[in-house]
Amino acid sequence: AAFTLRHGFEPPEYDEEYVCPLTVEGEVLTDYTSELEESKSFPGLSTVYHLYTVDIIVSGLPCVDFNTLEFDAPDDDGRRKLKYVHAWNWLRWPTIQRYLFEGSSLKETKRRGCFADEEELGEWLEQLGVSTEQWGVDGYKSVASLLDEVEREEAQLEHWGRHDGVPLLMRVVHVLQIKVMSSGRCGEQFLLQTWLQSSDGRARTVNRLMAKKLSCSQVPFDEERFTQAAGQILKNQLGYLSDVHFHIDPQQLPKPDDLIASDVEVNSVRFLGKHFDIEESPSFKGMSTMYHLYTMEMEVEGLPGTDFTSVDFVRANGPHVAGWRWTTLPDTLDVLHNQAQASSRQEAKLRRTMTQQRGKLLDCVDRLSRLQPQLDENARDAHAEKSVKDSHIAAQIADVTKRIRVAADVMGREAQTPSVDAFAADALPPAMLSKMASDSIVTETFFEEQMTASATERSKPAFLVVGDGMCRQGSDRTRKRQASDGDMSGTSTSVERTASVRPQKVRSLRFADEMAEMASEYECRKAWRRRCSMGVALGLCAVQLAASVVEMSRARASRGAALRWSTVSPALAAIGAGTLVALELRAQESS
Repeated sequence: AAFTLRHGFEPPEYDEEYVCPLTVEGEVLTDYTSELEESKSFPGLSTVYHLYTVDIIVSGLPCVDFNTLEFDAPDDDGRRKLKYVHAWNWLRWPTIQRYLFEGSSLKETKRRGCFADEEELGEWLEQLGVSTEQWGVDGYKSVASLLDEVEREEAQLEHWGRHDGVPLLMRVVHVLQIKVMSSGRCGEQFLLQTWLQSSDGRARTVNRLMAKKLSCSQVPFDEERFTQAAGQILKNQLGYLSDVHFHIDPQQLPKPDDLIASDVEVNSVRFLGKHFDIEESPSFKGMSTMYHLYTMEMEVEGLPGTDFTSVDFVRANGPHVAGWRWTTLPDTLDVLHNQAQASSRQEAKLRRTMTQQRGKLLDCVDRLSRLQPQLDENARDAHAEKSVKDSHIAAQIADVTKRIRVAADVMGREAQTPSVDAFAADALPPAMLSKMASDSIVTETFFEEQMTASATERSKPAFLVVGDGMCRQGSDRTRKRQASDGDMSGTSTSVERTASVRPQKVRSLRFADEMAEMASEYECRKAWRRRCSMGVALGLCAVQLAASVVEMSRARASRGAALRWSTVSPALAAIGAGTLVALELRAQESS
């Protein structure tokens, strides 16, 4: 791998006696696509690129990075000059994908009306390397389901690629997630959908927020449209409630008349944010999907206080039952952690099984290898007709042995390779990922408006309302407050406020107007107390001055005109203190 061509040194000569140590064990054509675009080398000339992708299993390759030399065809003198030095690195497939997608751009977007029927859609998918053989079976959705999504504008199909790279088909879906919270519950508990059962009786674990694909028939979305969509989703998915043990019987599907309609009311709705996620679709095998996830928080009342189930009768393929659980963020993290541990244990068990099966395959290879020489010997000793038959059997055994050995090697590599997602966001170049994530269905100013509203909400002061264990809410109440009118007479006015609140134990309430009024009352009362204190101090000074004057009058009457300093000083002190109090009061009034 360290070999390079250096200036001033002769390049290596072609060696006719060199024998390549590589042996091709198997090859499989995995993909074929054709692309039409203008040639980069010959501007103005349209070029059709036929791209063939072949998986080749080769033995004899080095286990480390290496270089190879490519020579030109022989010239007139029979000499072959060095053409290229190829550098080869061992990388994992996600990393290789990232290099192959570098420089990719959006080739085309398929929306409503682009396909006449599901057959045309299936052919287009096959051209881009998406196999639909298992679609419609084993729990996977069919091509018709994908076409229905596209026609209802709940999904669009994007073809990304470059002329010399690997094409990428991306299913783009915009999903609205709803964090449902109850006004009657303490803390930050919210609803988590734990499982989902379809009308055919199949159930699967989901562990997610309430979610629904958005239709892009009318874009862009704003706050009002998000609120309407969230309300409709809540009505559809929580319209009929039952206990936590309710399940669907495929032989006797439930009807709306069998259940009692819920009485869920929405108290408040707010937008939390947006993010995206890329993964292989669980519904359409082999298709990568980019989810644009918009999250909203809804505070409702009328839901059960314990875990429950709900029946959704709006789905086109029959009623579905969902299991709901009240949880918190730490509880959700614990659930996901337990799921990850269970998956790790299952994966470890699968790897042990693969290792055991590989050992059995290699044992079969050894046995077949020992049988083949015996067949060859029998073929030489037997008659001509039987010899030909035995030779044919020996060739078949050799071919089967080769295939089993290749399968055992592949199984061994899979058992030793760490598991990775079939497709993840880190397999895409940052520039390509940024282009994909920039797709949005909201107005240009929507996110800026939501950020401003969120910052304003956070800046509001909060205070606790604590009653005797339970806030009395759900009905109007009148609170009377006494506020000073600001004059020295001490008159006051009665202020009445009415607030409608909902039941809860202890809750942080945010009312900017009440806090402002409370602050104003506090300042008025504080000023009144200051004035009272100053008045009392001024009164004391006046009393002291009067007492000093009386004392001086008595002293003068008894001793004549001569006054001592001890007699005059209290009066002067009272006059000075009164002057200071008056100046302080005047300064406070002006401020």
